[in-house]
Amino acid sequence: MKKSPLIRLLAALTLLLPSSLFAKNGDEVGEMLDAHIEALGGGANIQSIMTVITSSDVRIGGMKGSMKSWSMKPCLSRTEISLGILNIEQGFDGGRSWMRGPNGKVQIQRDESTGMSGVTSCLLNDFSYLSRPEGVEYRMAADDTAGGASCRVMEILPAGGVAARLYFQGSSFLVEKIVIDDPSGTVEQWLSDYRPAGGVMFPFKTVIRQKATGQTVVMTVSSVEVNEVLDPAIFLPPGDGLKDYTFRGAEQSEKVPFRYVGQHIYLPVRLRGMNEDLDFILDSGAGMTVIDSTVAAQMGLAGRGSIPGAGAGGMTDFNLVTIDGFSVGGIDFTSQTVITYPLSDLLEGVPGIRIGGILGYDFLSRFVSEIDYAGGIAAFFEPDSFTAPQGAAVLDAPLMHNIFSFRARLDGAHEGTFLLDTGASLSIIHKGFADGRRLLEGRKTVEAFMAGAGGGGKTLLCRFDSIEFAGIVQESPVFAIPEQSSGIGVFADISGIVGNDILQRFTVYLDYRRQECLLMKNSLFGKPFFPDRCGAELRCGAGGRIVVGLVIPGTPASEAGLGMGDVITGIDGVEAPGCDSIDGVRELFMGEEGRRIDLLLERNGEKTGATIVLRAYI
Repeated sequence: MKKSPLIRLLAALTLLLPSSLFAKNGDEVGEMLDAHIEALGGGANIQSIMTVITSSDVRIGGMKGSMKSWSMKPCLSRTEISLGILNIEQGFDGGRSWMRGPNGKVQIQRDESTGMSGVTSCLLNDFSYLSRPEGVEYRMAADDTAGGASCRVMEILPAGGVAARLYFQGSSFLVEKIVIDDPSGTVEQWLSDYRPAGGVMFPFKTVIRQKATGQTVVMTVSSVEVNEVLDPAIFLPPGDGLKDYTFRGAEQSEKVPFRYVGQHIYLPVRLRGMNEDLDFILDSGAGMTVIDSTVAAQMGLAGRGSIPGAGAGGMTDFNLVTIDGFSVGGIDFTSQTVITYPLSDLLEGVPGIRIGGILGYDFLSRFVSEIDYAGGIAAFFEPDSFTAPQGAAVLDAPLMHNIFSFRARLDGAHEGTFLLDTGASLSIIHKGFADGRRLLEGRKTVEAFMAGAGGGGKTLLCRFDSIEFAGIVQESPVFAIPEQSSGIGVFADISGIVGNDILQRFTVYLDYRRQECLLMKNSLFGKPFFPDRCGAELRCGAGGRIVVGLVIPGTPASEAGLGMGDVITGIDGVEAPGCDSIDGVRELFMGEEGRRIDLLLERNGEKTGATIVLRAYI
């Protein structure tokens, strides 16, 4: 599961906190602001409010809980949300946006998108936009409707921020709706049930919708307290929560062997109460630890609510459960809140793998993690005990949606923001970025299918000249370009994802505290990207036999007549090996251009044959 859009929605919450008012008269914008000021309670009352404490009931997806917010001029804020087993805090201390997630780890949010959103939020949150400060552009837009009511519309664009449109109700002059062009996508806020507090009208109900994802947050205010004395220290980032894991050994680090199958990293994990290890994918693109639904059912884990989130294949709801704990090598964890999802449906047919779940951000963010792809070893260090290796390339990677983000350049000319995702087998360019830059014009593409949490759909595979990041250039990479924007691909501030097909060429160090990644080239660096010359996906089927999965149109496999479900029983006159040798068959399909491979197949209970002539098709 990718990071829940809940965090981005929380960053957009505005509780309309008043400030000094010096609206200019004699122009349409000034006249609109003057009418709005009077509707709120007058300039003197608004100007007198210095602090606000708001208590609310909140509903996010299928979960209900409570929220409390504190604010102080100028633009200091803190919000705490409790959803039962899921608790989140975030705030702004005047210089830093911060968040403490469900695992208790505190992150300073320093990505560009958060900064831009913060500029506009500050302008709206304390009503400082009413004084029309320098550096903020205003203009009246065409009248519109909101909730069936006729509204005057004002557009506001602060320097360094994002645009906002305020819909003023035509008869009351109160704000009915705010539309914020957040870098991740348009966010709508619907404000209603205005009531007085300290002589100023506050909305006691706010509904926030992120249009791209369909996510909705509903807040119902129970109380508003104004001008209570607040200690400014409450707005500072808190310390990390109680440590909920221990290293069994004396060293504050642990090395764990992993299996690298199908360009996924599988770590052995022992869930408390089970007597054998299960295989968990190590996924820096997942927002929380995930337990496969089948495993959760076997353990008798009862659901405790659901939360919306973005998977690789689209938006979906994820159920929350509590587990007693788990162990990764010599690291033991106490009770954890995790998500359940039918992962085995997505990862069926992986030989030798018994899928148990995913280890995501809430696991990885506790450590500095070393992923040695060539050696098949993952190491996890207490951040204070980690020493960076000499000669590593440093990749500045501020967290975005709790995923490492960085700038990369395609073909030396097209720069964008990419996420580093150890849970992605293939690297991705999002459709909006590809279309906006016309990246596919004049390039050969082949059609494939990509599936992930939330669904799947058609995608195009395309080879590019190069990708460059951290001063390192890699030649001829292949990217998947999904034809529909879905999942995390709906966020406009993300150009694409760099997955394991690129990352496997390095030993990768993930440092969440410093928000940077270190890269050391390994023996795979310089190997060709996407060397397959067949076009058939291979899976492990019933009885340990190799089965053809998806067949890419226009490839040698397609031209030879291979179809989904065909069982490979023989190769070049020799009985086909079992699933334990599936990687060897894949390597065979990466052979020399023009090589002929004769296959014996079983299709719908009948025997048939096919001859594949290998060739590069991308």
